[in-house]
Amino acid sequence: MKILKRLVISLVITMWLFSSEIHAKPASYEVFVDGIACPFCAYGIEKQLDKLGGIREMRTDVASGVIRLTVDGSVTLNEKDVRKAVENAGFSLTGFIAHDVK
Repeated sequence: MKILKRLVISLVITMWLFSSEIHAKPASYEVFVDGIACPFCAYGIEKQLDKLGGIREMRTDVASGVIRLTVDGSVTLNEKDVRKAVENAGFSLTGFIAHDVK
């Protein structure tokens, strides 16, 4: 009986470790912002976006006003929340693109 119990526990743990939710691929987004003029501007926006949670990587191209985000696979960003974060930093969102990761 103890062997069967250990086997079941091992199987459950293995299934949990290899579940797609745990190892989901990160999603990516492009956020287009009007008015980014310098790295300090970018930093202010990045601080607000980081409050949304789940962001793995954030790269801002000051010249083009594009912020590229990569988030944990369990996180989904929406335009409304991103817009609010950008506006809280004092800027305007001009575009939002979510990229499917397969």
